[in-house]
Amino acid sequence: MSEPGAAVTARALVNPGERIDMAERICRTCSGPLPPRKPGHPRLYCSNLCQWRRPRGQAVCKRCGETFTRTKRNQRLCSRTCTTPPPPTVIPWASCLACRTWFVARHGRTQHAYQCRQLLLTGRPTPSTLTCGQCGRGFHYSGTGRPRRYCSNACARQAAPAKRAKRTAKALRRARQRSAPCEPIDPHDVFKRDNWTCGLCGGRTQPTAEVPHPDAPTLDHVVPLAQGGHHTLANVQCAHFRCNTLKGDSTMPQGEQLRLIG
Repeated sequence: MSEPGAAVTARALVNPGERIDMAERICRTCSGPLPPRKPGHPRLYCSNLCQWRRPRGQAVCKRCGETFTRTKRNQRLCSRTCTTPPPPTVIPWASCLACRTWFVARHGRTQHAYQCRQLLLTGRPTPSTLTCGQCGRGFHYSGTGRPRRYCSNACARQAAPAKRAKRTAKALRRARQRSAPCEPIDPHDVFKRDNWTCGLCGGRTQPTAEVPHPDAPTLDHVVPLAQGGHHTLANVQCAHFRCNTLKGDSTMPQGEQLRLIG
């Protein structure tokens, strides 16, 4: 007759109703050898990483419907591809109820700024002092309408060349990050070359509109940089901000450009 503690030494409880033989020194995750451990305290995994990656049962992916083995307790998606949200098919454009400025109305927003929200709640504008982006001086903002960036038209005209140079440098930096052939391109020159016409839908852009206005002119690459396109004059065109956003990194064949309805 064996001693009472012999069964505990030879076999140890893992889960209620489940036992493991001490002679099977194999990791449950990678099937590798287990390091030695004190008698009576069996190890089930060779490392903390294998313990974290241990199987947690089968589940069905909520996005693609495939069956996968869970690596986390409440895992619902099978891979990083399913975890990444899909690109938006419809952009929630809206016009602010207070100042009529176009913006992207995420989460059901109806105002694009705090001042507009206060105007709708109290019925009175919230005056404030803004800083000019060119000369740095403060100027009065009444709290109604879209806030200005510059204190006067003279500052706006002085800031135009610097603004265009900043856009050119930003486009060059994006192209160099992808190791694509590039050349300095002024977006304003491309817009004038294309007569301010969108190359994706064929509609007319608004020269005075700015992003995120859906009709604002933007620089679009016919062959995207993500697919090996070049940042050259032959590969860029004028496009609505709305059309450019919906196109994303896709490629449209020449002569069969995407026809989007605004």
